Amino acid sequence: MNPIASEGPQSKQFIENKEIVQSFLESVDKKSLDEIKQCISRIEKKIKKKQNAYSQFSSVKDLINSIKDGNGRSCLHFAASRGDIPIFEYLLNLGADYNTLDNEKNNPFFIAAQHGHLEIIQYMVDKLKQDPLSKRGGDASAIHLASSNGDISTIEYLISKGANIEEPSTFGFPINWAAGYNHVKTVEFLLQKGASPNGDKKGVIPSPLILSVDYGKSDLFDLLISHNADVNVHDPNGWSVLHLCAEKGNIPFMNVLLEKGADPNYLHEQKTPLQLAFEHGHMDLYQILKKHTKNDINQELAEEFKNKLNMKKEDEEFVPKTIDNAKAIALKDEGNELFRTSHYEEALQKYLSALEYDSNLVAIHTNVAACYIFLKRFEEGLRYTSRAKKIDPEWIKTYFREGEIYNGIENYAEAAASFWECLKREPTNKLYKDLFNTAMSKGKSQYQQQNKKQASK
Repeated sequence: MNPIASEGPQSKQFIENKEIVQSFLESVDKKSLDEIKQCISRIEKKIKKKQNAYSQFSSVKDLINSIKDGNGRSCLHFAASRGDIPIFEYLLNLGADYNTLDNEKNNPFFIAAQHGHLEIIQYMVDKLKQDPLSKRGGDASAIHLASSNGDISTIEYLISKGANIEEPSTFGFPINWAAGYNHVKTVEFLLQKGASPNGDKKGVIPSPLILSVDYGKSDLFDLLISHNADVNVHDPNGWSVLHLCAEKGNIPFMNVLLEKGADPNYLHEQKTPLQLAFEHGHMDLYQILKKHTKNDINQELAEEFKNKLNMKKEDEEFVPKTIDNAKAIALKDEGNELFRTSHYEEALQKYLSALEYDSNLVAIHTNVAACYIFLKRFEEGLRYTSRAKKIDPEWIKTYFREGEIYNGIENYAEAAASFWECLKREPTNKLYKDLFNTAMSKGKSQYQQQNKKQASK
C-alpha cells in the first residue's frame, strides 16, 4: 500500500501539483522551444477541461506564474539560466512575470548573470529596461555575480553600462568575489580596470592576498604582489597574511612577504607567525622566521607544541586499510543507533572499533568527529576531519564537522573557511550559507573586541 496515496484527496492533490511543477519546469529547463510549445498546448487544453489539478488555474498565464520550484524559481528563472532568448521571449509573451523573485531575491537578470549568459543580459537591459546596476536584495549586483563566475565578457559589458569596479557588498568588492572563486584571469582583468589589489578588507570574503595564501595559488599571489598588494593585510578575524603563511608552511610565499615588508612581530591572540609555524610543525619556515622575530617561543609552549607535532606526524603517516568491511559497517550501524539516542561516548567507541576493521570509510571518520563535538573534545575531532580529507577531499561532511569544531573552540575565521568549502561544493545550501555568515559575523565581532582591548592597553 502506498502510504501517501492512502491519506486521501489532499495527498492526491499534492502529488498532482508536484507532477505539474516538475513536468513544466523540466520542459523549460531542458526541452526545445517546439517541445515547450507542445507542453503549453497540452496544459491549455487541460485547464479548459478543468482536468484534475489543472482546474485550480484560470489560464496558462495563471499557471506559469503560480508554478515555482523549491527555491522559488519560476519558469523565467529557468529560461534565464539556459540563456535561451527565444524561449525567454515566448514565456514573456504568454504573460510570465519578469519581476518575480526567487528565495534568494534573484530576478531572471541575476540568474543570467550567475550563469554567464551575456546575450540574454543585454536583451533584458535593452528590451526590458532592466537596470544593469540594480542590486539583489539591496546587496550584491550583477558585477559581483559575474565576478564569482569568472565571466569577463559580462563584467566588461556591465562596466560599459556604468558598473562600479569597486561596488561594495556584504561579501566584498567584485575582486573579492573573483579571488574567492579562484578566477585568476578575472582578478587580473579587474586589476587592469583599476581595482585595488586589496579588495574590500571589511567584506565577508577576505582580501585577495589572504585567499591566495590560503589556496596556495602562486599565480594569484604573484599577480597581487606585482600590483603592490598590502603585505600586512589581515583577515576579518585579525590574523595577518604572514600568520596564514606560517600556518600553511609556505616558505616561497613567506620569503616574498618578508622581502616586501610584512611584519613578523605582529601579535594576534598572543601569537606571532613564528609561534604558528612551530605549532604546525613547519620547522624550516620556523628557522627562517626566527631570524626576523624579536622574541622566540617559551619552553612550556614548545613542549605543548611538540606533543601536537607528534599527533600531527601520526596523522600524516596515517594510511587507510581495509581488513573486514562488513564488520566495519555493522559496527558503524550500531554506532549510528547509539548516536541517534544521544549516547555519544558509546557511539564513539563503536566508530573507533569500526575504523580498526576499515579505515577507508570516510563517513566513519566524520562520525567520530561528530561524537567528539558533542563530547566537547574538539581538538581530537580535528584529527579525524584531517584524516577524512586524506581519504576523500570532496566529502562535504568533513568541512561541515570541521566548521562545527572551530565554532566550538571559537576560532570563527577557520569555521568560516570550513563552511566556505561546504558552499563551494553546494552553493545553494541554505544551512551552509547561514553557518558561514554567522561565523563571519562572530569573527568580526571578536576581532573588533580584540582591537578595543589592544587599544586600551
